[in-house]
Amino acid sequence: MTVTGVIDWEVSYAAPAEFTYVAPWWLLFESPEAWEPDLNQFVARYAPRLELFLKVLRVCEEEQIRNRTLMESQRLSGRMAHSMEDGLFWFCLAARKSFMFGDIYWTFLDEKYFGRLGSLDDRLSLLTQQERDEMPGFVQEKLQEAKEKTLD
Repeated sequence: MTVTGVIDWEVSYAAPAEFTYVAPWWLLFESPEAWEPDLNQFVARYAPRLELFLKVLRVCEEEQIRNRTLMESQRLSGRMAHSMEDGLFWFCLAARKSFMFGDIYWTFLDEKYFGRLGSLDDRLSLLTQQERDEMPGFVQEKLQEAKEKTLD
């Protein structure tokens, strides 16, 4: 038997392509658990580092495009910058760090996608009548699962 290669799977994973297109959350060299409780404070610290990162990335992309090792359509810098504007950064972060989902959702996503929240009725009105009719049974099912410790 002859070994012809070694694969290091330690940091390998499968994820949606959108994860590639978002600004990197690790630019502060801190895990999200160490971020400020107010995510807007995090953004204030993060934004200048993101701008620097994107500036350097653009320079690298330009060089690769000149060397014909990268096509214009393969640039990540524009997509990463846009991910902060359109909310994709926050959506992907919430998918990765589910413990932050509530804070991320209410701070950055709810109003962006569903409009200003005046009352719970604003959100309930987005459901179909059938979905509203099924809600009490769904809630009871989840309460029973929680009681039985079989919550799915």
